Amino acid sequence: MTRQKEDSPIFLYYGKEEFLISESVQKIKDTYLKKGTEALNCIEAELPDVQLDDILNSASTPPFLSQKKVIILKKVENIDEKTESQVVSFLKKNNHFAVFVFTGEKVKAKGKLNILANEIGIAREFKQLRKMEIFKWISKKTEEFGKTIDPVAVHLLYELIGSNLKELFNALNKLVSFAGSKKNIESSDVIEITGSTRVQTIFEMQNFIFAKDVVKAIQVIRNLLLEGEVPVKIIGYLASLFRKMAKGKLLLTNGIPRGDIIVKIGILPFLAEDFFKNIKDYNFRQIVEKILMIQKADIELKSTRLKDFFILEKLIIKLCS
Repeated sequence: MTRQKEDSPIFLYYGKEEFLISESVQKIKDTYLKKGTEALNCIEAELPDVQLDDILNSASTPPFLSQKKVIILKKVENIDEKTESQVVSFLKKNNHFAVFVFTGEKVKAKGKLNILANEIGIAREFKQLRKMEIFKWISKKTEEFGKTIDPVAVHLLYELIGSNLKELFNALNKLVSFAGSKKNIESSDVIEITGSTRVQTIFEMQNFIFAKDVVKAIQVIRNLLLEGEVPVKIIGYLASLFRKMAKGKLLLTNGIPRGDIIVKIGILPFLAEDFFKNIKDYNFRQIVEKILMIQKADIELKSTRLKDFFILEKLIIKLCS
């Protein structure tokens, strides 16, 4: 952290990327707290149910063997006006002993905390990373582990794990351990740590859908769920597949070479031949219709009490039609 950031009495971190927020909070802890003193110098609580008087009293006393105390208040979107006013009033005073860290999904743009954080502290929104940003993040994290990763392996990892940064980070940890002394991580390593059987199963599901084999495609879905796969991830994979097909169809129509399309939309090389064959079998309108079907199923998964398998089964039948 820069000197200016070290002197900030308030940090306001909010947004969709919880993992990036938690990383930033940990950096603050590492900056201010001496190892082994966190229990004495760090308070974590979730708004709005906090004992504010006790927290402010603690923040008014010197830390024990650490640079400053760290007060972490989560779910900042739930803060009430009275608590917000008390905290802001406290922070405006000459507070030498503690830094306050507020985290959450969103903040009031004109709220007192946000205004104060922008004036005397740090306010930062952690927006959900887009696909290409996640690719860069994976490569950067791998470098932090002292290794490199092939672009194909990055694509495959994203396809199999999804966009959740915490899950991707855990997968990278496993990859680094699995790679051992090997400096470069390849797609074969990704297949090994994610489970070669699962990888094969996902690609089988894709092939059965395009072959319009409803029975076998549904059986694959059943097996994935029995193995503990999260339904939303299955939906996410299907959505990604058909979005790529839509982009690929448009690019082909505009005369873009296949090699450029593979790079531009991130097609795994060993899937390229089947990808272009499937594009040929569908017109653009049909692909869009499939995307809308998947979006509807995604909404049903998140908003209805219907069983996950029933929703996915219904989707597979429609996709195979």
